[in-house]
Amino acid sequence: MIADGNPAEIRGINLIGLERKNFPPESVKLIKEAFRLVYRSKYNTQQAIEAIHKELPKTEEITQILEFIQQSERGIIR
Repeated sequence: MIADGNPAEIRGINLIGLERKNFPPESVKLIKEAFRLVYRSKYNTQQAIEAIHKELPKTEEITQILEFIQQSERGIIR
């Protein structure tokens, strides 16, 4: 994620970092969609998780995102 501003707000995903790590374009597209569901939709966090489960395929990247959100003890910044 990229954060900017004072106070900091989440602005987007780190596309340059993903490109440098040779993520395929299909994976980047899925990560962007997961970001949109979590940060740009009107869903709360639990609803966004459910939407990701329903709408996106179960790739390694999506699984890692979901596990991170679900295992976070303090939640995520939205």
